[in-house]
Amino acid sequence: MKRTLLSLLFLLGTSIAGALELSPEVFYFRGKAGEKIKKVVQFKNNGSQPVSVSLEFKDANGVDKKRWLGISNQKFILRPNQSGKVKFRCRVPPASGQVQGTLSVRTVEPPDSLFEVWVDYPVIVQVQGTEVAECLLEGLSAVKRGESVILEGLLKNKGNIRLTPKMVAEIESEDGEKVSQILAPKSRFIQPNENANFSTIIPLNENVFSSLKGRVSVFFYDGEGVLKTVQVPFEVRAQ
Repeated sequence: MKRTLLSLLFLLGTSIAGALELSPEVFYFRGKAGEKIKKVVQFKNNGSQPVSVSLEFKDANGVDKKRWLGISNQKFILRPNQSGKVKFRCRVPPASGQVQGTLSVRTVEPPDSLFEVWVDYPVIVQVQGTEVAECLLEGLSAVKRGESVILEGLLKNKGNIRLTPKMVAEIESEDGEKVSQILAPKSRFIQPNENANFSTIIPLNENVFSSLKGRVSVFFYDGEGVLKTVQVPFEVRAQ
């Protein structure tokens, strides 16, 4: 009988693949070109039945996968509540910025089941000394509707490494009263040359301000872990 395939794709990285738990669930390496890096990931079966696990790596940058990522054990079975460790060996490729691939985790529970689940985890390698971290904020729009402000905009990753931006919006009235709010883009991570939209509703106090202005601050880290900030001012328009 043909096995039924259930495919699940998690671009942001999740820690659960069916009854299987991964720790840590982020496959991230950073080093100089040619450097060898090892990472140990623990797989645990939280289910009530044995589970068969298969691991498959796919490169997304056209780099020979055998040259930059090795897996110690690509197929194994875990009993209920059993844990197993898998070693990942990364040889940092001679690339600029980052190289990305995908680790596909296939689980069959129990091993003779006709159903299988695939979960994809991003594998990212940053090449130390070549990283460029640059983030732009464009298309910023602030419209006052009643006692709230609708704020929208677009984040652009113009660098060559993945960014995890944090944002704060501040609105100030003519008399100096301020309202601030933490913003969240729709994507947790922004890959190189990708964009992320954001929109939020900022409630104001009961006072009706005759004039409003503000700014959005974007915070992100470069490859060396140094915090960088981009600030963009805006004026609130009436609907």
